[in-house]
Amino acid sequence: MTRSKPVGRVVFVGAGPGDPGLLTRRAYDALVAADQVIYDRSVPEPLLDAIRADAKEDAQFSPAEGVPGDVAKALISAARSGLCAVRLVAGDPFAHDHVVKEVQAVARTAVRFEVVPGVGRAEGVATYAGLPLTGVRTTVDVDDVATLDFEALAAALSRGPLALAVDAGDLAAVRDGLLAAGVDGSTEIAVTGDGTGETQYTATSTVDNFVAAALGFTGRVVLTLNAGIAERNQLSWWENRPLYGWKVLVPRTKEQAGVMSARLRTYGAIPCEVPTIAVEPPRTPAQMERAIKGLVDGRYAWVIFTSVNAVKAVWEKFAELGLDARHFGGVKIACVGDATADAVRAFGIRPELVPSGEQSSEGLLAEFSPYDDVLDPAVVS
Repeated sequence: MTRSKPVGRVVFVGAGPGDPGLLTRRAYDALVAADQVIYDRSVPEPLLDAIRADAKEDAQFSPAEGVPGDVAKALISAARSGLCAVRLVAGDPFAHDHVVKEVQAVARTAVRFEVVPGVGRAEGVATYAGLPLTGVRTTVDVDDVATLDFEALAAALSRGPLALAVDAGDLAAVRDGLLAAGVDGSTEIAVTGDGTGETQYTATSTVDNFVAAALGFTGRVVLTLNAGIAERNQLSWWENRPLYGWKVLVPRTKEQAGVMSARLRTYGAIPCEVPTIAVEPPRTPAQMERAIKGLVDGRYAWVIFTSVNAVKAVWEKFAELGLDARHFGGVKIACVGDATADAVRAFGIRPELVPSGEQSSEGLLAEFSPYDDVLDPAVVS
């Protein structure tokens, strides 16, 4: 009996303008299933880091090298070996001539392929900068500034908004081309660097002066013309978040820093996770084991949990000793706050007391019923 050879495939994926949150669901599914990812060097490193974090452990990541035919050969070879090969492209795949040629090369073979669209870089960055591209609009993701038809761009600008994604090193050539094509030098223009990134910055200027305004910008930038620049202060939401650009130290443990960092990012901050504490088991487990034994034997009326870490530690000890939630029967549970209470509920136990006011030890004590000074409850902290 012959074993059938595994069937591979090639997936061309649009990565969007850079923010990992702008990946489509179909794009994400393809990336986490990939055995090999060949990416454009223009794909932002933070986006690649986010993808690597969720990808297969043995997934291979490498930059695209050579002409479209060379890249297509690498993709076809991987697919014929039974692998899922992903070609990751900034913006949308079909916005780039070289990627279209790669797709055509794969299409000439019997290899299965898919093309997953992405948010265009120019459109996405303009939206993040608060620059609406309404009505008849023109957007271009420029791979080679020498191929730009500036006469056509000038004509398009007379009909509606124009957005160009270009390399920062090509800004002078774009300025000269627009002016030579008859675009008025006093036309307002917005220049956005690190589009959709944590340090996105938008400068406004005019066509004849925007190169100086973009001094210090690197990588890909987006130029936006005729796009409601006057209303940008009102519509710019990404750069106007309350903590935008602030670096905030998150000193929590590595396991707990993620939730806080995610909340900070929603307000525009850049979280810097530097754990200054570590949660470790006691050097001598005898004290914990005695407390657990007393709980099981019915020695305590109350158990107070003062942190999520305490809940985790007790439950790990329960699992080690072959115990479960039933052994809390007859014991009342108090929690210092909602997060700790949620951790207790996750184990199938409903706490009897959670402070309704201040979420702290003081708040819990203020609501705790009077108890005997000698027969006080056990506290698990």
